[in-house]
Amino acid sequence: MALTASLTANSETAQDIAAAFMKFQDPVFEHATEITALISELFAISSALLELKTAHNDPLHYRRRSRIENEQHTALLSLEYTFKDVQRLFGGLARPLYNSKREAYQAVWQNIDDHFLAEGGFTLVRRFEYYRMFLIDITAIIEGYSESGGYRDNRYHIEKILHLQEETLEVDLSNMAIGAPRQPSWERMRPYGLVPVQNRPPSPRDWRRPPSPLAIGNEGYGLPAAPFVPASPTMTTTTTSSQSSNNRVRPTPNMHWVLSVFSQGRPTTVFKTTGFEYTPSFSLDQPVLVLTCK
Repeated sequence: MALTASLTANSETAQDIAAAFMKFQDPVFEHATEITALISELFAISSALLELKTAHNDPLHYRRRSRIENEQHTALLSLEYTFKDVQRLFGGLARPLYNSKREAYQAVWQNIDDHFLAEGGFTLVRRFEYYRMFLIDITAIIEGYSESGGYRDNRYHIEKILHLQEETLEVDLSNMAIGAPRQPSWERMRPYGLVPVQNRPPSPRDWRRPPSPLAIGNEGYGLPAAPFVPASPTMTTTTTSSQSSNNRVRPTPNMHWVLSVFSQGRPTTVFKTTGFEYTPSFSLDQPVLVLTCK
């Protein structure tokens, strides 16, 4: 499991950093007490991480483990950031800037002290104490014990530290990008793999089917627009007077031309041809005009 591997790796890292701090005791003897406290806290953190791993892997603690998952993530992420900062600052020992080994260790120690005081407002020893106590509390809660009196205070400080670490990381990344071509804000902030909407190719569900002439009455589909209908042939005065004498109501103007075609009693059409022949026809109900092609 990913969490189990992370707990093991951080436990080993804590021991490695403790071993590295042991080398500071003689060159920086004036801070030997504080360095010894750092070494003690690091070994205690390593042990607390292994105890948390054991409790996390116990299937009897599954439900309680899931309740405190966010706290575990916060503590481990902040601890990893701190370990990486310490290892980065250790790199100053390899720089050819100092006249002696003692001077190099004193300068690096001072850089470590200044960095963590500036970032969190307290020393690295104090920060490691918060990690150790919080990890012990998390393990106890997973095992079914109630939280200690200092649990909420420790959680508050670690959440604050993580927030400051992420702010520092964002500033560092911004400084690294100075001089690069400026990108739109959505391009800089979007997660990897997401394509901006304006550059996204249309998906199949964005494409609409061409309208079907059989789907009458459905929104978005239906009959195509009616083509130009030629004017009716000129009628005689007799026909006009015959029609005007009849009080029948004409079809409504918005009736579609297809319906009028299929309502006739014989195969006729309203499309333009070489000419029309008008034949009046009368029934008992109403006069009917029949247009036949020559």
